[in-house]
Formats: sequence, C-alpha cells, structure tokens
Amino acid sequence: MIDVFLRLWPETYLRAHLAGAVIERLNSEGNVRLTIIRAEDSLIPPAHFVDGVTLPRDRFHIDSKAIAADHAESDPFVIIDDDHLPLYQDWLEIGLRAMHDNPEYGLISSWSVNGEVRQGEVDLGRRSPVWEETESLGCPMFVRRGVLADLPEGEVTRYDTILTQHVRSRGWKVGFCSRLRHNHIGMGYSQVIGAHWMPATPAF
Repeated sequence: MIDVFLRLWPETYLRAHLAGAVIERLNSEGNVRLTIIRAEDSLIPPAHFVDGVTLPRDRFHIDSKAIAADHAESDPFVIIDDDHLPLYQDWLEIGLRAMHDNPEYGLISSWSVNGEVRQGEVDLGRRSPVWEETESLGCPMFVRRGVLADLPEGEVTRYDTILTQHVRSRGWKVGFCSRLRHNHIGMGYSQVIGAHWMPATPAF
C-alpha cells in the first residue's frame, strides 16, 4: 500500500472538475491509501465527498507537504496536486521502481507531457531514465520518508525552487523520471501564476 497525498485547492468550478478527474484516477488504483489535504474554503469537486485534512491558505504550499511527510506510512510516498493526471496504468509502479533503482535520490518527480520541463527532450534516449533537474522540481513527486524534514519558509511562487535547494542541502539528489509521465490538465489555468490566464500572444 502506498500513501498518496492529494493537495486540493480549487477556486473555480473548472479547477474543481479537473480535481474530480484526478481523484477518480487515483481511486482506480487498488494499492493506494489516498489522503486529501484541502485548503480552507476551497471548492469541492462535483459528486465527490472529501474527508481529509483542512489547512489555512496562507501556508498551504508549505504545510500541505509537511502534513504528508508527518503522516506517511509508506516509503516512498507520493504528493500530487489536484490538476495532475497520472498517465499509464503502471504509473505508480514506474515511480516506485525509479526510487528503488536510484537510492541516492530523495525526490523523483513525474515529467509533464505539457512541455514545462524541456531538459532531456532532445537526447532523452541517450540519458539515464532519471536525470537531475538543475533548479527546480515539483509535484507530482515520489518522496522518501525523512527527506521533507524541517521545511524552509518561502513564497508560493518560488517554493518549488526553495524546496529543491533544501533537499539538496541535506545530501539528496532530486530529479525527473523520463518514463513517469502526467498530464498537467490545469496548465494555463494556474491559481498561483496569474499570467497563465493572460493571452500568450495577440489573437490577431
């Protein structure tokens, strides 16, 4: 049984529906113990009963990870956001295998098919299945127990970078797995980065 902690914070009905799809996907796994960590006053995905931990908004980006680290029973465990849809039936098995085969890594992140992470795309076939990200990685992530101890402070828009540096400072490698893929179905509708709601180029 693997612990999966879903960070839930829909502020729009669009995001709530996306979160519902992610919950259904995770519930389809037979060996998952799903815990939902919800930001207070956030919307509930339609047709879903959400029972879990509720946290204040101002430190949600930090405390949600701390709660996962404190309550995880499996090693490793998973932290995933409410707009990250795992791909392939063996997504969990791929992540667990990557952690087993690369014991020097404290965090291994799933690689988005949406193209946010460009590193490794050109020579993907010639590099290791797990490669180090030089600056920042985030959810979904497979995490070894004990790695997310004494989490640092930091603003939400930079916290992935801050967390990555923190884990490295504790002697762990962090990286992406080329076979561990997810669809970032919330890309372009970020609740953290307001510019995602703006047109990238003029329409005409």
